[in-house]
Parts: sequence; C-alpha cells; structure tokens
Amino acid sequence: MENNEHLFSDNQFFVSSDIAFFRRKPLLKVEHVLVFFCKNGWMDVVIDLKNYRVSSNTRFFLFPGTVFTVNMCSDDNEVFCFGASSAFCRDIFMRMDPSFFQLLKDEPCRLLDIRELASMHLFMDSSSMIFADRENKYRLQIARNGLQSFLLDVYDKGRHRLGETALQLQTGRKYDMFHRFMVLVRRFCTSHRQVEFYAGKLCISAKYLSDITRGEVGVSAKQVIDNFVVLEIKSQLLRTGVSVQDIADRLGFPDQSYLGRYFKRHEGMSPREFRRRYMWE
Repeated sequence: MENNEHLFSDNQFFVSSDIAFFRRKPLLKVEHVLVFFCKNGWMDVVIDLKNYRVSSNTRFFLFPGTVFTVNMCSDDNEVFCFGASSAFCRDIFMRMDPSFFQLLKDEPCRLLDIRELASMHLFMDSSSMIFADRENKYRLQIARNGLQSFLLDVYDKGRHRLGETALQLQTGRKYDMFHRFMVLVRRFCTSHRQVEFYAGKLCISAKYLSDITRGEVGVSAKQVIDNFVVLEIKSQLLRTGVSVQDIADRLGFPDQSYLGRYFKRHEGMSPREFRRRYMWE
C-alpha cells in the first residue's frame, strides 16, 4: 500500500473532491483523520470488515488504524473529503469527552437530517475556503478551530438524538469487550494470530470471545484476526521494494512458503499473483 502522506500538501490538512487515490487501492490502512461526505450518488465501502452502502447526504469518519476499502461507486458519485494529520487533531481530541469517540464509532456512516446537513455544508464551505487561502498566516489555526467547531456540533446533535444515558451505556459488557478486542487486534495482529492471546488479554475464554464477535460482525474471533492479518499482508505487498520473505519475517511467519499458503487459503491467489494484479492497475 502506498503511504497516504502524499495526500497532504503541508502535512497538516487537505480538502478534496477527488477520491481516485482511494479507488485505486484494494485497501487502505488510514493513517490520518478523514471526514467524508457523499454529496451525490452512492459508494459501497468497507470500514473495518463491515460493509456500508453510502448514499447521497451521508457522512462518515475514519480514524488512524482503520482499514478502509472503496468497492464500487455510482457514475454520478460526488464526494467531499477533509483530511487532517493526527498532530493537527491532537489538541482537539484531548478536549473531547470519551463518549464523543464512542458516538462516532457507533455511527461510522450517518444519513444526515436537515439540521445536520446545514452544519455539514457550512463546514465544507469554510474548510474549502481556508484550504485554498495559502497566504493566510493563521490558516492552520483557523482550519483547526473550524474542525473543532464542526465536531462539537456533531457531538451535540448526537447527544440530543440518542440521549445521554444511551450514549454512555450503549449495549453493555459484550459491546465493550468487542471494541477492546478490535483495539488489541489492530495493535498485535502482526505478531499474534491466536485467539487465546487476545482472550487472555481480555481475561475471558476463547469461546466466549468468539461468541461476542459472532454477535457483532457475524464471524469468529479467529476470522477477525485472520482478516486483519491478510489486510496487513496486502498492505505490505503493495509497497515497492518489499519482498515476500521480508513480509514473512516482519509478520512472524516461519518462511515465505508458509505465508504464501496462509494468504492463498484466505484470498484464493498467491502473494505474487496479488502483487501482479494490483501493482500495475
């Protein structure tokens, strides 16, 4: 996978309506904070293993570590994308209540109502204007303040819509366990592929962990882990100058033959076939 740093003209933030970069790749491990808004048409996307049909007037957020794929788009698809580096957002996020992030994780894609649309359009117009104003001495500060105001408005409307109690409690222990598991998988999948490792971290049995993941995403805990490992292999395969043996070493496989069998079992093709297919598209 190509590093997505080059999306940033100044390594701080960008505004774009061109999603060609995202459509060229079979997957993207997001390294920054991204706000998407589908202005017209539709998109079929995958966000951390879940499929979404994103229709007109739908907004979605992506955070660092999220695995994102654009599968299909309608011919009339139009989008707005605001991207910001983690450093750009750090001060903003430090001031946000934890339930804010829970709200965004629970509603990664939201079809906006009239009030939310007004806020979205205001954010699009203002961020586009300041992005274009390269000579403005306070450009980054204005953009950061604009993003903070927008996110606070998203949070406030979410609180009123869902209610404080629902937002804080959500669905209980299984819900919390699943999200803790996903955090662990993103962190350790390149070195640990066994369910028992994650169950141990969560102080539950491997069977109970799989019961939880089946309830949340319809697959076993092992399948979730394998899916993330395969996504990591794909991301490494799409980097130029990285050999299959290098990838096997980095991900803790005994050798490249073992990695090849593992990858083919899940993808139906060898790592080299995958690389030939996608490196030249």
